Amino acid sequence: MLGQPARLEDMALKRSATWLCVIAENLMPIMLHMSKSRGTEEHEGQKILKQIVSDLRDDYDHCVPAHLFDEFGRELIEQIKDLIERVKRALDVRASMAKFLAQVNVAIAMSDILLSRKLRSLKIDELPKMMRHVFYSRMSDMKGLRYLSLGSMTGGWK
Repeated sequence: MLGQPARLEDMALKRSATWLCVIAENLMPIMLHMSKSRGTEEHEGQKILKQIVSDLRDDYDHCVPAHLFDEFGRELIEQIKDLIERVKRALDVRASMAKFLAQVNVAIAMSDILLSRKLRSLKIDELPKMMRHVFYSRMSDMKGLRYLSLGSMTGGWK
């Protein structure tokens, strides 16, 4: 017996999260180039990345309905995890640490999109360790949280 087709909402959320990771992949070489350029101000690339992510956050905060935002968040976190793993696999032993950090920084910056009043549920212990600091440092931006699980940080209790 055939299963039910995927809901349009689920497909849209998955593709939206995938699209954000494609944007991140396209930004990676640009941010890497800006970090290496001597002519640009030291933090210019970070300012531009922050503005792009802020604009995307505003768009998604406006366009994703509140009842779907948690589901969108879970999907985006999974896509970002996959993106970070692809970055790790793509680098060889001789790759520079600066290149790796620039690429991972762009991927992690995409998690800022979830810092919204629409986010209702967050389980910090399910986030990759590299992303946790984003949520810890910006906890005050998530005014709509109804459920927050910080975890034990050691895996001892939940």
